[in-house]
Amino acid sequence: MRPKIKKKITHEDLELSENIDFKKKLYDCLDDIWTNHKIYILRRGELEKYLTEEGKKVPGSKETKLLNIKEQIEQGRKIEEYFLIDEFRDFFNVALRSFIPTVTPLTTTVEILATEATSDANL
Repeated sequence: MRPKIKKKITHEDLELSENIDFKKKLYDCLDDIWTNHKIYILRRGELEKYLTEEGKKVPGSKETKLLNIKEQIEQGRKIEEYFLIDEFRDFFNVALRSFIPTVTPLTTTVEILATEATSDANL
């Protein structure tokens, strides 16, 4: 059996006024998945959907464009010039607040742990 899907829904489709109810239901569902299952799903979909106008101007294919942007950022440009980062900022704020309390400081040095790991591997 083949599904009767006629068109893939894009983020741009969600922004149309006639889809506002569907958008709210979808975002509520995504929020529920995050809250109850700690699985985060990007609202816009693929990373390319987060490019700013400046980011879209960077030359290259889908993959090389991201590498070119990475080089620009390493040279001192701000990531905000190339990406819409609000959603990522929100995610990391929540994720880090949940993660940091679970971190236990090391009581053994990294060198000792590395030595133990390599000696165990040689057994």
